[in-house]
Amino acid sequence: MTAVKIGVIGGGFGTQHLQGYGATENADVVAFCQRTPDKAEATAKAFGVPHVYTDYRELLAHPGLDAVSIVAPPHLHAEMVAAAVEQRLHLLCEKPLAMDAAQAETMLSQAEAAGRVHMTAFNHRHIPALAYMKELLDDGYVGERVYHVESRWFSENRATPGLTHYWRHQRELAGFGVMGDIGVHVVDRVRWLIGEFESVWGHADTFISERPDEEGTPRPVTVEDSFTLLGRLAGGASACVRLSAVARKSNYQNLEVYGDAGMLRFVFDRNVKGWVRGQLWGARGDTRSPEALEIPDRYTRGLDDTDPQRAQGEFIFAKLTRDFVDAIRNGTPAVPNFDDGLAAQRVLDAALRAAEEGQWVQVGKSLQLAGIEGADLYPEWEAYIDDQRARAAFRLLVEFAASLPHLVLSFRKKGFIDKTCCLHDRSGPRPRLPYSFIVNKGWIKFYFRRPETRTGKDALKRDFNSFEDGNSKSEWTVRLRTEEDVRLLLAHLRRNMKDT
Repeated sequence: MTAVKIGVIGGGFGTQHLQGYGATENADVVAFCQRTPDKAEATAKAFGVPHVYTDYRELLAHPGLDAVSIVAPPHLHAEMVAAAVEQRLHLLCEKPLAMDAAQAETMLSQAEAAGRVHMTAFNHRHIPALAYMKELLDDGYVGERVYHVESRWFSENRATPGLTHYWRHQRELAGFGVMGDIGVHVVDRVRWLIGEFESVWGHADTFISERPDEEGTPRPVTVEDSFTLLGRLAGGASACVRLSAVARKSNYQNLEVYGDAGMLRFVFDRNVKGWVRGQLWGARGDTRSPEALEIPDRYTRGLDDTDPQRAQGEFIFAKLTRDFVDAIRNGTPAVPNFDDGLAAQRVLDAALRAAEEGQWVQVGKSLQLAGIEGADLYPEWEAYIDDQRARAAFRLLVEFAASLPHLVLSFRKKGFIDKTCCLHDRSGPRPRLPYSFIVNKGWIKFYFRRPETRTGKDALKRDFNSFEDGNSKSEWTVRLRTEEDVRLLLAHLRRNMKDT
């Protein structure tokens, strides 16, 4: 295969993608896109990119293109991935992968169905000290069991109140604040090094709640600039993560792992000479305190750290772009991929919910859709729901309905608006339709189409303010807006409908 022809969408951090591809054999960046024409032309000229666009759709249609890097605000990721898949392009997408897990699941499904290589830009896995930490953990340096994971990432990127208000300060465009900027990297590190998050608790702060726009008019900041995350991991370990983008005089990251036989500490401190390598300390056995560990040459070979900023792109990010290009050329999967992006997205979604609700929240897992009629409609319908709580309620309801042994769940389109899920049984000569639910933007409307006892009806009226009598004596409805509503409904079904 000849060189892989690549397009890059997005300025800003897009320069690291360009630096990475510039240091990657068999990679040829032939097109660059940025909305502002002058900036697009200047960046393309600096990196020797021959074709410049201001509309990403035109870049995706560039003749002979093989792959694309998406470095746009998160609210554009899903539509860009969908458009790129239509052009049969391989995909490297920035983090966070999407606005929420529903979008991320759809993006993963689209890329997989098209047989495209897909990667999420978790480039920090290639920081030399962190990569060596992974090797030591896999070799049992801290023991057989991990007890605690502690991580802190403090910076002052948002500490100046006069910083101009832009898309990163708007939840509808960014999806997240500090959790999407840096927290997603920490989540990926913990998953990669230790294991999956099972449940989380979170607390969010927005210390600088408004910023001036370009005209100087104060605008509200709708995302968090600090976050505290507690987690329970598969295997029993506990995790504590502290994030801040308003910590004055700080540009520091660490990650500590404590096991039954030792500990490891990773540090990434930009105030230390050679910081791009990272630093690693460890202690085990008779060692009384952590000692500096030398990073093997195999992790730093080719690294020129005299210009750390440049090395981030041409060394660390280049390891990611090399893996991407090699996977395309060899027809093999790549990691970290959209599966990893989705897994991190689920943790972020759960963390925000936990912060909003003030309680521990289970981290979602892939929904098993086998046996559901019309299951291919599920991602579209979940993404259709605007409200995050209602979306989680829909997932829980589908998960329950799909688990019933003698009822069949089917997704059916009824007109342009209605998205109907039917629960029907086939125990008799004519299929019965005892229950169904319709997906709306902010809730799920659940229909009872089987006569119930007076006790059952009274219980529904007591438990649900949204209870309504339908068009017939045997049709009642309730509206479900949260997972708690769904759990209340399931308790009612189990209590009053013994045949379910």
